[in-house]
Amino acid sequence: MGVLLGAVLVDRFGYKWSILGNLAFMTPLIGLITFAPNKGALLAGELLCGIPWGVFSTLAEAYASEVCPLSLRGYLTTLVYHVHEGQWLTI
Repeated sequence: MGVLLGAVLVDRFGYKWSILGNLAFMTPLIGLITFAPNKGALLAGELLCGIPWGVFSTLAEAYASEVCPLSLRGYLTTLVYHVHEGQWLTI
């Protein structure tokens, strides 16, 4: 869901405001997760935090491929991919 939302936000607002908006959306959710009074609030916070994380994972690769010079673009996008791959291996 966050991946699809990320594409819409980038088209409408650009990379900078998409990232800043999702960071602002995620800040109170982190507080909700940290101080969750029960399991339902913790689950809701975790599920809602997944939306900005999906946006971040989409925006990082697209932004890196647009900003980086053409000669380094393959290396940078591969690096971003391997960072995501490493996160999956630690689960």
